[in-house]
Amino acid sequence: MKNFLLCLGLLFFSQLSNAVELLQVQYDNRAQLLTLDVVYVGGLKEHKFSLAFDQCNFENGTKQISARLIDSGSDDTGRHEVFETIQIPLKSVTCKPATLRIISGRFSQKLVWIE
Repeated sequence: MKNFLLCLGLLFFSQLSNAVELLQVQYDNRAQLLTLDVVYVGGLKEHKFSLAFDQCNFENGTKQISARLIDSGSDDTGRHEVFETIQIPLKSVTCKPATLRIISGRFSQKLVWIE
């Protein structure tokens, strides 16, 4: 039982260490470009980021949509803290104007208004 709990704990903390933390999110309405400042632990692999969108919802008189930040290098075993600015075009998103909730990992999320 102790070995099982130890393995479970190591799995939990390894997932946290691979998570991308959202530091700041901005949206440029004119360019329809989302800019994310993030930090993650890694440095041995290339990381490419994308957003996986949920369905558009209508709540409290406004549209709302959630998106999960996907990291192609989530299995990076590097130990360096990496700060990166990511830009993702949102021209193809049809759920606008809306509040966009960006979710990364289990604990990091930010809201931004998109038009």
